[in-house]
Amino acid sequence: MTVCGLLVLAGIAVVGGGAVAALSVGALLVVLMVRFGRPAPAAGKPVVRPFAVPPPLPPTDVHRLPVLPISRLSTRELGEEWARTTLALAGRLPTAERAALVQRREETLDELERRDPHGFTRWLQAGPGAAGDPADYVQGGPRLDGPAETDAA
Repeated sequence: MTVCGLLVLAGIAVVGGGAVAALSVGALLVVLMVRFGRPAPAAGKPVVRPFAVPPPLPPTDVHRLPVLPISRLSTRELGEEWARTTLALAGRLPTAERAALVQRREETLDELERRDPHGFTRWLQAGPGAAGDPADYVQGGPRLDGPAETDAA
């Protein structure tokens, strides 16, 4: 292998001159260093992969929506719904399923605000993380009187 490499280098030097041969060797070394020169990860150190996409979450645990409509859930269940949908959105989902989860989260936020606007505001001002539990701030229970409340007497 070495003899073949030297013969190719000698041929390049004869045809193109010494400068062309030197540039060819330099380019070859750069290519080899880029291709094979990556250091192995140190023992015990995790390999960090940029832009890693989390694996999809199992549908039995996260993607299954409760049977009850949002307005019928207790405030504690609304907090659990917020955490559940946060986890679900962290994974890869089909577009339709992601849109359904986003819609469910919007309904959850609307219901929390309807039950206790001041508590909802306190939750937002506290800087809740993506998985923060709004049930620690919001009071009130599910609506039992029907789908909508009115101011009419």
